[in-house]
Amino acid sequence: MEVDMRKQWLMATGVTLLTMAFGCSSSVVTETVTTTLSETVVIDEVISVESGQEFTIPLSSNPSTGYTWRETHDTSLLAFVDEVYQPKQPPSTGGPIIVGGGGTDNFRFKALVKGKGIIIFEYYGPGAVPGGSQLAQRKVIEVEAK
Repeated sequence: MEVDMRKQWLMATGVTLLTMAFGCSSSVVTETVTTTLSETVVIDEVISVESGQEFTIPLSSNPSTGYTWRETHDTSLLAFVDEVYQPKQPPSTGGPIIVGGGGTDNFRFKALVKGKGIIIFEYYGPGAVPGGSQLAQRKVIEVEAK
């Protein structure tokens, strides 16, 4: 009986270590997705570009409140170039930028080859885990490179 309990303990320890090794993930801003998804997604917008062309996708954002966009895209079709945040300018010209006033995140990509792919943007609140319950907004854009 002592041998059986020892085997069970070893088995439980092994399963725990495997779960820790493969079950943990870190949050990544840019990830790879395949063009054939296992889940059904609703396309919010379709963009047509020329192969080799750079293009920008603007999204309303307010990082001063802890919210942030995370994107995933098909890296065989698209290359992430950069992300630039532009704070909203006050109505009067020359006035200061208002903290907490929000703005626009501009995501720039380059179409590498001809084809169709998608970019998935997810807007998370402070302390959120990707794929978790604190998803505030999701936007799916199909890109067709000609």
